Amino acid sequence: MESDGDPYEREAQAAFARDEFPAYELLWHVYVVPLTNRPTSIDFKSDEELAEIGRGREDLCNAQLHYTVLRHLLRVFRLREADSLRDEDSFTEAIVRLSAVTDVADELLQRATTPGEYAAWEEGQAARKRWRKHNNNHLQHLRDYRNRLLHGRLLPHVEFHYNPEEEKIILVPVMGREGAYLDWRVKWDVANDFDDAHVIVDRAWREVLDYLAREWANTLMPRFGGRTCAAPKRG
Repeated sequence: MESDGDPYEREAQAAFARDEFPAYELLWHVYVVPLTNRPTSIDFKSDEELAEIGRGREDLCNAQLHYTVLRHLLRVFRLREADSLRDEDSFTEAIVRLSAVTDVADELLQRATTPGEYAAWEEGQAARKRWRKHNNNHLQHLRDYRNRLLHGRLLPHVEFHYNPEEEKIILVPVMGREGAYLDWRVKWDVANDFDDAHVIVDRAWREVLDYLAREWANTLMPRFGGRTCAAPKRG
């Protein structure tokens, strides 16, 4: 992927995918690359060319979902590395992107395990809802937090300046405690219910990457790659 991927894939591989999400590249090599005209072009094959190798539009849909996961992750990685999670907007975007990763991943996982049941060029919530119903609804706390950020009233936050240069962090409610502050008049338990926005995003990042590594290795590779790969261990 570092040599034959597009610019985003090459950046993501060097930045985090090689170490934190190696199953992404494994699946890319065995499943996605044959759908393209590499090494001549990164463009996807035509329907006729796909038929010649026993593939079709459903495979293209899966490849597009696979790529979408990486692009969301790359954006969150950039936000974290730039240390830009010091305002509400950047924090909200990071949470939204990570939550979107779970939406796209769960759709891909369900499509992979029930091929032929969902049209390639139709989108909706049916596939991801079915996956979650039968797989413990992993990471729902992240999606609930996202929903509060986007569909509810603003979360309370504390700006904290921690050096003479007036750099700041923002403290926001941790996941699971956001509902305690619907009434803005409630006394804030900052010591127990709030944390640095950067810490909250980093924690969510690790949870999401652990989930992806496990499901890519245990669910997608056996179906698309013909072999399994080990999920990375974290210290």
